[in-house]
Amino acid sequence: MIVEGDEKMDDIILVQPVRIIQQDSSDYGEWEREILAYRQEFLEKGDSINGSRGLHHYEAIEGWLEQIRDCAFDNNSYIGVPVTTFLALRKESGRAEGIPHIVGNIEIRHRLNPALEELGGHIGYSVRPSERRKGYAVRMLRETLAFARGLGLERVMLDCDADNT
Repeated sequence: MIVEGDEKMDDIILVQPVRIIQQDSSDYGEWEREILAYRQEFLEKGDSINGSRGLHHYEAIEGWLEQIRDCAFDNNSYIGVPVTTFLALRKESGRAEGIPHIVGNIEIRHRLNPALEELGGHIGYSVRPSERRKGYAVRMLRETLAFARGLGLERVMLDCDADNT
């Protein structure tokens, strides 16, 4: 179960970026570099970053974090329903002290509107191209489903492209 937005799952943890990344903190630059490297890996592969609140649009993370904060509220101008966005982080062995490695992202839309009933559903997520086929998506989804139950959602809708392995 995700408690206060964070929960350890074997070797990864889900965190809400707006809770852990502060623009005036000493590690802000490290977070920005890691998030932009995560973004760049998708762009270089030609992949979309589903469930990221549009990270692919941002060349700096300040605007992206602002959008995530705004989307937490009902009737927001981006999607119209409250959304909680998480990063899946893994502390890499051998990595110098600093922020953890981002392996994926996942978001839950607290309810559906007509557009989300057609495309998107309650949950959207992506795993970093270099981290795929390691079970991260299953663990991320399991924890997000527990979070959904905490929101009172008994059933959730997910969609997937036919060519998505």
